[in-house]
Amino acid sequence: MDLRREDLAYARRFDQVKGALAAGLGLLLLAVGFLLWRAKSEKEGATAEFNSMVATLKKTSDAVESDYRKALGEEQARRLWPGTGEDVDTAPDAKRRVVQMYNHLRDEMGLSTEVPPIRSCLEVVRAVNEAVRSVRPKLEYCLVTSQVYNQKEVQVNVVLSVPENVDVLKKAFEEVKGKDGKALFPSVEYSTVAQNKQGKYAVPFTLRFEKK
Repeated sequence: MDLRREDLAYARRFDQVKGALAAGLGLLLLAVGFLLWRAKSEKEGATAEFNSMVATLKKTSDAVESDYRKALGEEQARRLWPGTGEDVDTAPDAKRRVVQMYNHLRDEMGLSTEVPPIRSCLEVVRAVNEAVRSVRPKLEYCLVTSQVYNQKEVQVNVVLSVPENVDVLKKAFEEVKGKDGKALFPSVEYSTVAQNKQGKYAVPFTLRFEKK
């Protein structure tokens, strides 16, 4: 017989592919189940990690805010952003409160927030000028022409009428005390004293801070 004739050909095509189709569906279900299990595990791990992060952040934030409250009082502490109370907003809420505290300490109270803290220029300017004022009656003529300040040293240019007065001014700078009671300028130096055209003596002083 000619089996190539259409009326004798095997026509039940589903029976031909149902085994492969069933195997493919079974593998697909296994893959989906594995992905669901993996997603659940990752979610549980992420949740545990997030909760740990929130707990650590709250602990640190509470300690900082407690010190802030003790230092500045309850009224100032109440001005801080209270937060939404949602765990997902813990980080942005804490950041907002930190920025508020930072701005208040820097702008309202004038405290240094640099790490390490920077030296207050206003404090040093006042100390230098008070040192000059303290010995001014002992000097026949004294004119401070310029002052340059940075975090390492102070440069003061002074015009005197008598070169011997240089040591008087140098001693006054050496006796300037800082907040800790120590010498504010452990090193006080001046260049060669030379007479100018007006018969006065221009003296450049260099006052160096203690190295930190």
